[in-house]
Amino acid sequence: MKVICKCCNKEFDKHITQIKKTSNHFCSRSCAAKYNNKLYPKRSVKGKCAICFKPIPSKRKFCDECRKQTFAITENLTIEEYKNSRGFKCNHFTGIRDKARRIAKQNNIIDKCAVCGYTNHVVVCHIKSISSFSPETKINEVNDINNLIGLCPNHHWEFDHGILDIENLKNTPRQD
Repeated sequence: MKVICKCCNKEFDKHITQIKKTSNHFCSRSCAAKYNNKLYPKRSVKGKCAICFKPIPSKRKFCDECRKQTFAITENLTIEEYKNSRGFKCNHFTGIRDKARRIAKQNNIIDKCAVCGYTNHVVVCHIKSISSFSPETKINEVNDINNLIGLCPNHHWEFDHGILDIENLKNTPRQD
């Protein structure tokens, strides 16, 4: 039996049992996808920013402008205030490390390892660990550029296990 595609209006043959199943008829999967994606988009804007109430994707909590402002505000919080304000169920240092990565990326600290010059995978490392700071210390002091260093995974492990001494490394000039 002849039917008309709901997407491209092309006439095509379809078995009578298939016609009874649905009122929508498509000549191909491509036409069905085009029609259904217009009717039911995947990334529809359903959420609202928690601060300014602008429409945003539902998976996000803040719009881009408010997120930047929130980042600037949290830098002035102490570790204790940040820990209590975020309601972390797991390690509350995760957010502080995320901010350190952003700062290191902005200042090109993680372009290459400070020890060996490796460039393929470099991570940011706190010279003085976050846990060694008192809870009253401000986050911007913990994530100060002088407390951050870029290390490859091997040297990061060595530093964490006390094999590598960063203080001596910073005082001696590197040969590139």
